[in-house]
Amino acid sequence: LPNTACGKLYRAELFDGIFFKKGRVHEDVEILHHLFSKARNISCASSVVYHYYMRSDSIMHQDTSKRRMDFFLSYFERYNYLENETAKRYTLKFCIDGSYRILYLSDGFIYDEEDLKLVKSFWEQHKNVDSLGLRYYLKCKYPKLCRFMRAQSDRIRKVIKKI
Repeated sequence: LPNTACGKLYRAELFDGIFFKKGRVHEDVEILHHLFSKARNISCASSVVYHYYMRSDSIMHQDTSKRRMDFFLSYFERYNYLENETAKRYTLKFCIDGSYRILYLSDGFIYDEEDLKLVKSFWEQHKNVDSLGLRYYLKCKYPKLCRFMRAQSDRIRKVIKKI
């Protein structure tokens, strides 16, 4: 299911003890797994009943250090919460993607030191997880990055080899 909280109907009691974090971007990623684990039933309808309009100036079109860090932290929290290995593996891809963008595609972005330590620690633990097809995933997701790196110096090529 999409990670957005909109476009879904919930029983009010599912939110007992579950709150959106104030000021957090990707806050729906952070709570949906809690809601789904509390639900006794989940139903999906094939009809479209909700149309989401995304403005060109919306937060979803902004690339900021806060948005990148909140993306990583929300999926990291979900990864640590999940017990199902298939779901963990799926979530791990988003954590790896988020940590990669923070560590290697963030020229000019400023991050909190404690958050950055967490991201670096996570990256060091998971950067060689071959069962996820990480290199293939990153190459498909960032084709311009791969073309750029092929054209750059050996120093940059060494960074990509570490992945």
